[in-house]
Amino acid sequence: MTLLLPDPACHEPGHLPEIRPASPRSCGSASTCALPNTPLHAFCSRRGGGERRRRDASAHWKRTHRNRGIRGTQPGTDARRRTHTGRSSHMATGDLSRIRTNIGALNALNALENINSQLTQTNLRLATGKRINSSGDDPAGLSLANTLDLRARKVAMAQRNVGDAQNVLDTVEGGLSNLNELLSSISEKIVLAANDTQGVSERSAIMSEINQLGSEIDSVVNQTQFNGVTLLTVNTLTFQVGPDGTNVNVYAIGQALNSAGLAVNALTVATQALASASLNSVQISINSLKTILQAAGSTIERLRVRDDNLSTMELNLRAAQSRIMDADLAGEQLNSAKLSILQQTATAQLAAANSAPASILALFR
Repeated sequence: MTLLLPDPACHEPGHLPEIRPASPRSCGSASTCALPNTPLHAFCSRRGGGERRRRDASAHWKRTHRNRGIRGTQPGTDARRRTHTGRSSHMATGDLSRIRTNIGALNALNALENINSQLTQTNLRLATGKRINSSGDDPAGLSLANTLDLRARKVAMAQRNVGDAQNVLDTVEGGLSNLNELLSSISEKIVLAANDTQGVSERSAIMSEINQLGSEIDSVVNQTQFNGVTLLTVNTLTFQVGPDGTNVNVYAIGQALNSAGLAVNALTVATQALASASLNSVQISINSLKTILQAAGSTIERLRVRDDNLSTMELNLRAAQSRIMDADLAGEQLNSAKLSILQQTATAQLAAANSAPASILALFR
């Protein structure tokens, strides 16, 4: 009688040993038989052919080992067929026995090239301070950053225009203040001449002073200039004070401010009555000049507010552009240190993978 038993020398988990013939004497011991408590005649060669015995042994092994957690091949199959349960990898795995193509070295080289590329980009960001150094880094981000940069530059130029406009109006204000001072002096002279205590010669001397002050008014008007433009002889001043073409500020003078326009050249103080009439005319000119001066002051204040708004706008635009374009130097420095270490380890692994196939030479010695 022949009995088929599992090989007791094989204890590898997940591997069901081959069924081998055993003598009836082996079945008498529970310590050596892999199928204890089984009737000997269950696997007796007298009950059928070898194929039937193999099927019976396989079915019995399944019943007795179903709950023991043993995985592997069934009796009568190739013991080397095992299930691979390891984690899958995107990289190909090589066989050291095949040295024509060193898969391990290629994998290490690929990893090293990726690390070198990342390290180069990180070092470039550290060198330039910019996160986006080419359109390939972030096409959408670069487009938005360029739009913000253009807008910020327009705002900066508008702010410069506001500064120039303030300078122009400061010059206008200075000229108007001088004219107001001259008209006030003329008014004082007329009041002096209107007194009957003044004789003909005194009034003639006063009139001469008034004429000289009138000539000085013309001199102030002609000398109040900015960049070659006589400011007090133009009707309007237009300033571009915004990033768009619609943001303009117009300052209107509205009248001639020379001696003729202020009616200074027609004054006379020959008599008390004429002096009184001249005094009224000068007062009208002074009132008109005060209105123009007040408008200039209001425009200057408006430009000052606009300058503050443009400064805030430019700051916000530059901040938004910086968040897109500029690199986080602290983070890039940490990334550079990490990549430098990985570069060294990848280089070491590449060297090890290149020398690994040399171990095959030992088989030929």
